Amino acid sequence: MNTSDGWRRRVPEARGRAGAPHTPIDYAQIGRSSVRRRARGMTPSEAGEALEEAELHAHLDRRDEAAADDGGRREAELAEWQHIVLLATIGGPYHPDADVVVQEEPAEARRREEVEQQRRQEQQRRQEQQQIADRADELL
Repeated sequence: MNTSDGWRRRVPEARGRAGAPHTPIDYAQIGRSSVRRRARGMTPSEAGEALEEAELHAHLDRRDEAAADDGGRREAELAEWQHIVLLATIGGPYHPDADVVVQEEPAEARRREEVEQQRRQEQQRRQEQQQIADRADELL
C-alpha cells in the first residue's frame, strides 16, 4: 500500500488463523488483574481511597453508553477493590503473591480450558460420525 507521501507500507495481515477456535476476551479478568497491579503494596487507607475513587467513577459512568457495555469489567474491578481493602485491613499492605484467590485463578483457568477442549473434541467427534453416516447413506 502506498501512502500519500510515496512510502510503501505493509498492511498487517489478519492475526488469527481461519478455522482456529476463537478465545473470547474475559473483560472481568482484565479488570481484576488491572486492579491488582495498581494495588500492589497499598496500605489499607490507600486501598480504601482507591475503592472510593473506583466507586465514584462507576457512579459517574453509569449513564455513559460506551461504558455501559464493558463486559462486566467495572463490577469485577469494584469487587476486587473491596476484596483488596479487606485483605489489606487484615494483613497489612496488599501483595497479590499472598492472595489465595489470585493463586487459585490459573488452576481454575486450566480447568475451564480442559472442559472447553473436551467439548470441542466431542463436537468434532459428532461431526465426523455425522459425515460417516451421510457418506454411508450416499453409498447405499
